Amino acid sequence: MDRHGLEMSETGAEGVRHYERALDALLFFRPDVATESEAARAASPRSPMAHAFAAYLGCLGTEPADVDDARERMAAYLPGLGEVTEREALHLAAARAWIEGDLVLASLVLQEIVAAHPRDALALGGRGVGGGWGGPSTRLLHG
Repeated sequence: MDRHGLEMSETGAEGVRHYERALDALLFFRPDVATESEAARAASPRSPMAHAFAAYLGCLGTEPADVDDARERMAAYLPGLGEVTEREALHLAAARAWIEGDLVLASLVLQEIVAAHPRDALALGGRGVGGGWGGPSTRLLHG
């Protein structure tokens, strides 16, 4: 579990520590976000949350090659996917949508995650995708 009590399938203690550090780095604009994200994947190579995080970072990059790398890593990861929680499956769906350029779908999925799991810092951090809370869906603000 992460520090907010959210389950993290296939993620050991070291992977969770790096994931949490990567989240802090993302939310506080620290330069070690990519390093910590990759360390989470290395420590827990089957972790859906570590893979979703890395995919989001690839999409945030300024180089098209970053998205291509995220697409390749996700394609390599998904065939061996084991049982995941609904929240983790939604993160992977949002990451796939973002990788494929569907920012509206990615935003809607992230909003669904936050509606069900309001302490999910990764979903909250990605809320600006596709227009954020004022974008394609205002369901969270207006019921």
